[in-house]
Amino acid sequence: YVVGGEQRLHFSQLFKGLKMLGHDWADECSHVDFGLILAQNDDTKKWEKFSTRRGRVVLLHDLLTRGIAANGELRPPQSQAPHLYKESPLGWIPKDWEMLSVDQLSESVVDGPFGSNLKTEHYAPLSGIRVVRLQNIGIGDYDDSERAYVSEQKAHSLSRNKVVGADVLVAALGDDRYPVGRACCYPSELPPAVNKADCFRLRPRSGLAIGSFVMRSLNGASARRQIRGFEQGVTMQRINLGNLKRVMLTLPSVA
Repeated sequence: YVVGGEQRLHFSQLFKGLKMLGHDWADECSHVDFGLILAQNDDTKKWEKFSTRRGRVVLLHDLLTRGIAANGELRPPQSQAPHLYKESPLGWIPKDWEMLSVDQLSESVVDGPFGSNLKTEHYAPLSGIRVVRLQNIGIGDYDDSERAYVSEQKAHSLSRNKVVGADVLVAALGDDRYPVGRACCYPSELPPAVNKADCFRLRPRSGLAIGSFVMRSLNGASARRQIRGFEQGVTMQRINLGNLKRVMLTLPSVA
């Protein structure tokens, strides 16, 4: 369900309610949220909350590949306005957009601690500092139904792996159902955590990009194609930290 972020609580309660009613397929449901989108009212010329109920529809793919022009409207496609685009290794992109690697976009990208540094025996029974595990990372959605904790002392020894709200979490392992490289943001309402092995923590550079943009870009078609090219493994596909940093993303200009 791709619906605005203001409906996050609604979908969280809906999916948990379905699970409590015995519908196991609820585990396959996810809410991909996005921020507030404004559109100019044709009559008043004022900027208002975008409303699909009024018949205006813009695809997320178009926003991520064509962007918004200076007049506040969606850019026409390259086939209609080739002068507005330039060629890049990722295909046609708007002339004023940049192309940067995950490494260039990030303040830091870290993998989980070495296996022996964080094992199941280190988990605390019911409370402590949260541990982000592979099963928590959905496609655009953080699954908080399975929780694990370590003591504050153990978390302090893993300070390099600290996770805070709006950090991007990327799965280093995957299969056909849960693809490798899938990404979500760590919810801002949750307390700080640490990431486990097979979970990358990406923190975008302040002033360059925000976590939700990087996350959606990583889940987009262009990044997915690149990640598939880096995949290794047979039963479970894997991407290593070095190759994740090489994935290229487009960065729109900000007026």
